[in-house]
Amino acid sequence: MTSVFINLIYTLFILKKIKIYEYYHFFASYLSKTNIKSKIKYKDIIHNDKVAKVSIVGAGMVSTPGVTYKMFRALSDEGINILAISTSEIKLSVIIDEENTLNAIKKLHTIFDLD
Repeated sequence: MTSVFINLIYTLFILKKIKIYEYYHFFASYLSKTNIKSKIKYKDIIHNDKVAKVSIVGAGMVSTPGVTYKMFRALSDEGINILAISTSEIKLSVIIDEENTLNAIKKLHTIFDLD
């Protein structure tokens, strides 16, 4: 049996909130100056800076089936909506609403026997 070592990492989203705000306004300003709105037909630009990134990391993940299912099922059971997903061979990260971070981490600790 292959063992999986999973560490849960809680970080605020990759960019600091101030940077997200700056990038949002830069992009919105650029779009209004270039008149691209009429070309690509979008309604509005929105952003959400109240998000968190939760990751499970483990070298054994690549050879252990069901790890992704366990994570997604655990978050679903808690009613936590996944906004975005990023994966690699040894890491699975999800972006969730910041208010759900503590519940997500507690649930994942329990599911992966890290209590």
